[in-house]
Amino acid sequence: MNLIPALNQSAQAHCNYNAMNAGMAACQAGGHNEVASCMGFTGADVAAREKAAGYSAVGATEVLTQYGNMPAPATQSWVDTVWHRIPILDPWTTDMGYGGAKGCDIIDFGRGMTDAPTTTVVVYPYDGQTDVPVSFSGRESPVPPLPATGVWPSSYPVNIYAKNLTVTEHVLMKDGDPTPLPHTWMDSKSSNVDPGYKYYLVSAAFMYGDAAFAPNTKYRAKIVGMGGGMPLNLEWTFTTGAARRF
Repeated sequence: MNLIPALNQSAQAHCNYNAMNAGMAACQAGGHNEVASCMGFTGADVAAREKAAGYSAVGATEVLTQYGNMPAPATQSWVDTVWHRIPILDPWTTDMGYGGAKGCDIIDFGRGMTDAPTTTVVVYPYDGQTDVPVSFSGRESPVPPLPATGVWPSSYPVNIYAKNLTVTEHVLMKDGDPTPLPHTWMDSKSSNVDPGYKYYLVSAAFMYGDAAFAPNTKYRAKIVGMGGGMPLNLEWTFTTGAARRF
């Protein structure tokens, strides 16, 4: 990604707002919003703040957490989720800026002026990746659809990015074992996704197993369909690391 000064400014301004108004209920309008009458106000939402900072490209979006000016663990925590992963690894989102303060880490994003080819296809975990986490706690807002078991954790989320994505087959299995693992699937057509969030999934889709992956084990993913105007028939493998305690 391109690190853009205007997006650094908009992200830092919102972290400053959150830090200045911590504990003030009248200034809490959801993590991504600001109240005009409160200290440090620079815009009601991320699009307004990016514009106020001088960023003119489209595609304003934002991720926020509370590590407290610790960008490396904050970024990993977003990548290890579902919704917050989308803009970070999206190949068509090319501009970003970071802000940090006490109890606040933010990345602001924009689409940028350079665009990956429409035929681009990205998967994560990527083919051959190792030390992949075994599970996902479901702890993000909004909470993704529950696994079929009705409880978290699920396995670590596996996802694909492609333009005009239509998936007709999705399989998750242990490598060498043809038995498919029960999993949750979510894309823009899924009934388990709130209609207000389906637009995030126009070019992305996710699957996660109903139970955590086994540690130190190779898994295989398969996705068949259409993406970027071309047929998709993808198979790739990744290997988990040791189980981790949080």
